[in-house]
Amino acid sequence: MLRPWVIVLAVLFTLVAAFAVAGCDEGGEPSEWESPDVVGDDDDAATEDEVPATAVALADSWTAYHDPAALAWSWDAAVLMMGLMDLSRVTGDASYADYALAWLDHHIDAGYTIASSDTAVPAAVALLAWRATGDDRYLAVGDDAWDYIENKAGRTSDGGLNHLGWISGNELWIDSLFMIGPFLMDYADAVGDDAPAREYAHQLNVFRKHLRDDATGLYRHRYDDDTGEVAPSEALFWGRGNGWVFAAQNIAAARLPESARADLEFDLEADLDAMRASIVAATPPDGRFHTIVNAASSYQETSAGLLFAYGLATAVRDGRTDRAASIDWIERWIAGAMREIAEDAAQDTLLLGVSYGTSPGDLAYYNQVMKGENVSYGIGAFLLAATAREEIGRERVLARATIRKADETYVEHPIPCEGSTCGKFHLARGNFDRAKGSFAEALGANPADSEALFFDALVDTVRVGVGVVQQLDKEYVGETDMDGVIAWIATQRPVLQSVSARMAGAEANAEFSSRLERLLIIESGGHNAVGKREYDLGEAYLVDAVAHVLSGGLALLGGGEKSFALPHGAAGWFAAIRDAHRAFAQRATKSEADDAIDEIIAGIDDLIAGINAIMAEIDDQSDDLIPKNLLKLEGTFGIPGILQETDVKELVAGLGLPADLLANLDMPAALIDLLETIQAVLEAVKLIV
Repeated sequence: MLRPWVIVLAVLFTLVAAFAVAGCDEGGEPSEWESPDVVGDDDDAATEDEVPATAVALADSWTAYHDPAALAWSWDAAVLMMGLMDLSRVTGDASYADYALAWLDHHIDAGYTIASSDTAVPAAVALLAWRATGDDRYLAVGDDAWDYIENKAGRTSDGGLNHLGWISGNELWIDSLFMIGPFLMDYADAVGDDAPAREYAHQLNVFRKHLRDDATGLYRHRYDDDTGEVAPSEALFWGRGNGWVFAAQNIAAARLPESARADLEFDLEADLDAMRASIVAATPPDGRFHTIVNAASSYQETSAGLLFAYGLATAVRDGRTDRAASIDWIERWIAGAMREIAEDAAQDTLLLGVSYGTSPGDLAYYNQVMKGENVSYGIGAFLLAATAREEIGRERVLARATIRKADETYVEHPIPCEGSTCGKFHLARGNFDRAKGSFAEALGANPADSEALFFDALVDTVRVGVGVVQQLDKEYVGETDMDGVIAWIATQRPVLQSVSARMAGAEANAEFSSRLERLLIIESGGHNAVGKREYDLGEAYLVDAVAHVLSGGLALLGGGEKSFALPHGAAGWFAAIRDAHRAFAQRATKSEADDAIDEIIAGIDDLIAGINAIMAEIDDQSDDLIPKNLLKLEGTFGIPGILQETDVKELVAGLGLPADLLANLDMPAALIDLLETIQAVLEAVKLIV
């Protein structure tokens, strides 16, 4: 179980980010493969295979655009680095490996935390670097990942590794089989000890028991050990997740030593045969899978087929599978991705149609996960599949598509790329550093540019929220305690005060309104995206309010001497604030303690102003981040990529408020009354000391 205060903090900073940004059809047997983009022996439409050049172009576009130091210590960047290391090995171009090494070196020097399966997978890249360079700093990363897996990771009752550390509780997610598998087998080789490989054999047993579907050989997404439930509850199989499993198990079939293989409670090769048969049967005519592979009503997605191709190509490369029986399918699946290659106005090569970070859900949920261009792990999967195909030898000539699919779009690069317009483009591509550079340029030309002020402050707000999650990761594995987390958060007070100052500049424009095509957050790992939304004056006040309240609250927490504990009830909160104010006044001055209270009060003023601004809007609010119907508890509310369209009262009831109370509230007047009451209580706290 998560501790209550952890849940509250997680919800709090989720809200920070939210306000800041904030029955199925079965796939039948595939028809005969027909593609104008795949050239056979009797078709001379193209003479040169374009997969290798496309792999290089994708790698070049990514590395030229993203500073490796800005990429998170997480699974998404790590999969890209694996692909770059393979590309470097196959092409002989050291620049791709150098990029991966620069990413590793930055995080080793800056400090990294391994607190989940998702943050363990960079150790697999580190072991590749260790073998290439002999630098024992990289082997030490492997030591840290093994220490996490053996001594710190949460486990199910039968020893399965939980996926997201403190966030996910006692849950198995199929991603973990890839995120820990290649690393554990490589680490066993590196240290000459079969214990890591035997640990992986145990994980294969546990995951199979809880997630494998006997009828198809495919895997469900998640198992909850506390409830015994699997998700999805129906027999629906997430494509990329099964791609992770297929690739990992094919690697395991070749790499597990005999001592670990003897621990398996099943026939791994027979399981892979069954899985392959189901994958083949689910292959659409164009080679590009549905995100739920057995649901034709789910959208088509690019990364799953690349992982299937990579898994099968490794089986051929390792001599476990007949090449003649496999190459056709490998190339069908890669061809599906080749149809999703485009070039933008800046001549950057793009891989389209890769879904962003995906949690377990139902069919409707999987369909609402957004897709985007040049997603790091999608490029990584392309590089892994393309280089493995090169190593086993091509059969056909695969060319890029000549006609763009209407259903796969991308955010176009503005030409020229200047000012706030350019900054918003970089936000859509997930490059916060370039975005801030563009907003700085805009503010240099016009210090009152409300768009630049708003979005520049938005980036910093999101970064603070991400930083809190990372600090909680450290607390989870014992690298700090909760007092240390609070102390770190307190260091962010100047950032939050700066956010408030910039938001005040945006608020000075009574007509402020801006649309953002997409906000892609990759510095935290996972590629999480908020879809197209409109940000108006109300949202500026709300972000300002969050910054004020957090800044003042952090000052109180950081100024006291007591360890942090979550109070209960209104009286408990009042006492906690009073005690924090008193302790701060004793350690510093009463004036400083009062200033912290005043900052919270100012934040509540901004919150009320934001509510009033939203309620005064008269335009179409169908794509507003916070529409007035949400504040009135009427109708439905959703955020593309984050929250499915949901009845507002059901959404609020999920926070624990009784239905009869919600039915009788006069909103937003009742909320404003409550906020004004809180302000009065805070004023009273100042009088007590």
